[in-house]
Amino acid sequence: MTKRTYVKRVIASVVLPIALLIPLQTVDAGSKQFSDVDEGTIYYEPIHALAEKEIVQGYTDGEFKYRSEITRAEAALMITRLLNLDTENAPPAPFTDVKQGEWYSGAVNALYHAGIIVGNGDGLFGTNEDITRAELSKIIVEGYNLEMQEGNALPFEDVNNQAWYTDYLRVLYSHGLISGTSATTFEPNEPMIRGDFALLSYNTEFGYGDLFLELEEAMAISAYQISATFNNEETAVIHLDKPLEEGENSRTFTYKGETYEDRVNYELIYPKDIALENDYVAAALPYLGIPYLFGGETTEGFDCSAFTRRVYEDAKGLYLPRSTDRQWEVGHDVALEDIQVGDVVFFSNTYREGISHNGIYVGNGKIIHSSRTYGISIASLSSSYWQKKFTGVKRFENLRIPEEDPVVSEATKYIGESPYQAGGVTPEGFGAAEFVQYVFKEAEGIELPADGYAQMQIGDDVAREDLQPGDIVFLEANYMNPTIYVGNGQIVHVTVSKGVTVTNLVTSSFWGPKYVGAKRVTKENYDDVPEPEEPEDSENPPEDPEDPPEIPVDPVN
Repeated sequence: MTKRTYVKRVIASVVLPIALLIPLQTVDAGSKQFSDVDEGTIYYEPIHALAEKEIVQGYTDGEFKYRSEITRAEAALMITRLLNLDTENAPPAPFTDVKQGEWYSGAVNALYHAGIIVGNGDGLFGTNEDITRAELSKIIVEGYNLEMQEGNALPFEDVNNQAWYTDYLRVLYSHGLISGTSATTFEPNEPMIRGDFALLSYNTEFGYGDLFLELEEAMAISAYQISATFNNEETAVIHLDKPLEEGENSRTFTYKGETYEDRVNYELIYPKDIALENDYVAAALPYLGIPYLFGGETTEGFDCSAFTRRVYEDAKGLYLPRSTDRQWEVGHDVALEDIQVGDVVFFSNTYREGISHNGIYVGNGKIIHSSRTYGISIASLSSSYWQKKFTGVKRFENLRIPEEDPVVSEATKYIGESPYQAGGVTPEGFGAAEFVQYVFKEAEGIELPADGYAQMQIGDDVAREDLQPGDIVFLEANYMNPTIYVGNGQIVHVTVSKGVTVTNLVTSSFWGPKYVGAKRVTKENYDDVPEPEEPEDSENPPEDPEDPPEIPVDPVN
């Protein structure tokens, strides 16, 4: 089993029933009460907390019977509840004394196939035998994947250094989870009693499991990221779909299957001398602080070209190619002295020869970009490094999609919204030809066939240089892939990886060469057509491979 080393400090840490050497972690014990477990004892919090989570149960007489022994079958059931193992679908374990269909068999099966138990070595599990303190120690170490930490040697004189269980005790002791029945004894071969089982299980779960996770604090890292700190000293970065607003926000998020809610204060910190009212700047600023991620296209991390592309889509609905060199190809040249806020500044020879990095101009000699060192941040063009790498400025207003055309307007509704689905005919999921069919029916009331070859027989031929928004462009890959032309060399179509998306035929090395023709379909030239000459392949259309993302090399400014 793959193990991991835990470095979190465990505050709760004992097994013995005699003394509690380190303060016990506490959670709300809730409403379950056992008449034989007195409040204030070392067992009270663990037993009641585990009972509230339905890990352990009491007896019908209202007692927990914390001094009673536990059988191996009972222990197996409770451990699988702690570890949230699938007890219904695990194959049968190879133990002759485990009868399948019994109340404990699923738990034994799950533990065996998870590599946590091996049985007694004689083909038996020892179902009705009491589990010993050493045996439970092994199960806890294996179940929680604990590894040895630096610490003192075992002080137990009754533990043989060569015994099979000694290393497991060393691991638990190094984590502060056991201390023994006295200062010098552990009694490894004695039965584990129910109270000690609850104590060890609770302390281990509290330190290394998820069952008792409670959110202590949530802090904003960026508008799209929250740093959450939990009661076991665990921290996690939570990525948000909707950005925080400046000031106090109430946010709900899911972590490890549980839902948490907290109020988060967010302050957007930025230079005050940039063009804050500009649409591009306003769209870019909420991403400040998000880390750089090679190939990243989400709020978990962006590379430079993906960030530029996202901002242009957010601000103006403009769809740039994926890589910096392709973005350079489709933009209009702008002299540096004529630069405007929102223009894109390009740099060369940062990590490879040629165009390799860019950022969006935000005014006053500054750009916002995704920096490998600082993530999404603001940099000055006066930096000697960027001056040396400066290549040029581009403007992309020419890529505006003319949504006044009804076909284009209908097609763009589904960009980034509808996934690919083989044969799909609704916005819940589209096939390639079915998407074009749906758009023309909704926009023009024209009933096209759901087949690329058949669609190619309809309407008037259009030369590539005469394409107009709303024309159908045909690309032949594994089969005929119809798309909708939206102007400036761009098409809206369906791919496996992105669903309904925009591709620039000028820069796409995959789709560009597959152009085979175009048709203009109107109500005036539409006629019924015969059956398709060639049936459409039922396989998925080919994905549109993205151009490689960029890795800008940033100087230490």
